[in-house]
Amino acid sequence: VAPLASEAPEWFVQKSTHRYGPFTFLGLIRALQEKSVFEFDFAWKQGMDGWARIAELPEFQADRVRQVAQAGGAEVRKHFF
Repeated sequence: VAPLASEAPEWFVQKSTHRYGPFTFLGLIRALQEKSVFEFDFAWKQGMDGWARIAELPEFQADRVRQVAQAGGAEVRKHFF
């Protein structure tokens, strides 16, 4: 079973024609909450076929994010508002 939140900086974000990263999973969650990255932006990590909208990725669905927040300790919870 894969861990809920990898600490590896493996996520990249594409906004318009610019690409940013790498981000950790929790770093990308925080960027979403801070509104520096949006659900309509694209994300990619090694192993994916191509870029996909963040809103379409199972890792960033509300239930999954809630599960990560509840299962994590204080270090994980600091990434959530």
